[in-house]
Amino acid sequence: TPATGSVQVTVVGVGFGHVASPSSSLRVGATAAQASAWRSGTTLACKSPAGGSSASGLALAITHVGALRLTAVPLSYDEAWELVAPLSALALGGTAVQLAGSNLQPSANWTCVFAAAATEMVTPADWLSGTSIACSTPAWGGTYPASTVTVTLRRAEIPVAGHPGRGQLVLLDSVKFVEPSRTAVGGSTVLTVVGDGFSQFGYSCQFVSSGPPVASVATTLFPTILICPVPLLAIGMYNVSVTIGGVAVASSWGGAALAFRVHELWEALVPTSGPANGGTLLQLSGSSFDPAVAYLCGFEFNDGTSLAVNATVVSSSVLTCVTPDRVGFVLVSI
Repeated sequence: TPATGSVQVTVVGVGFGHVASPSSSLRVGATAAQASAWRSGTTLACKSPAGGSSASGLALAITHVGALRLTAVPLSYDEAWELVAPLSALALGGTAVQLAGSNLQPSANWTCVFAAAATEMVTPADWLSGTSIACSTPAWGGTYPASTVTVTLRRAEIPVAGHPGRGQLVLLDSVKFVEPSRTAVGGSTVLTVVGDGFSQFGYSCQFVSSGPPVASVATTLFPTILICPVPLLAIGMYNVSVTIGGVAVASSWGGAALAFRVHELWEALVPTSGPANGGTLLQLSGSSFDPAVAYLCGFEFNDGTSLAVNATVVSSSVLTCVTPDRVGFVLVSI
């Protein structure tokens, strides 16, 4: 009988009396069987209790004749598992899962099977004791099937009986990283969120700095990719999170915030040429330049070297700096 119990067992013998006796009972070891019942002088019935060992025996006790215990009848219990913990795991995989059960035999051939519809993934499992098996959830990635999967056990490729309805594991979506990690102020950047287990609808990206969070609606492209437009944000550092129904999606960085920076924008450089001995005043036009910030003009030369000089904030839209003494094509940055 399965270790989960509740299997109808019939005991055939002689001398069980001529009338139903409420004091007749069946036990497995010291555990009372369920629903013991007299059927006839040659037949008793019961349901096996849960949790018996593979060496259990079925004993008959008839209390109205002095609780005489007759010879035990061999009754073996199969391996079985009954409960999965925890009940949820990140879809990116790696969550430790334990399955509690009975009569689980020592073996190096245990595996956990995670299945939904036609999708099935198998991970190796470790035998901990006769009542416990441990394994880790797989990384579903692009094969993410549904929000709930069914967990079962196998030993040497043979399925082990489980308790109906107790093998359900809810997969939670998760975020790995976002890209790009920065953008210019006032730009039209689209943020790509890479993760696992994204469903089709309902996500938003939240940008949090010192003030209230600013949100934008996210679009699911794949179970592993979301995109969301970066809203109009002030210059500064932001923590990015992904939410669905107002609940934050877990980060694979152990809950660490995903950093995103909005920086100043510059668009034009005047003049675009000057004498090789330097000294040319450059004017860089842009937006959101801050007089309290120390800016540098960076010059990258075609020989692979670079040089930086101090810049001056003329206004929120203009910076100036003076070219150094160098010959050749130069890339200018701030």
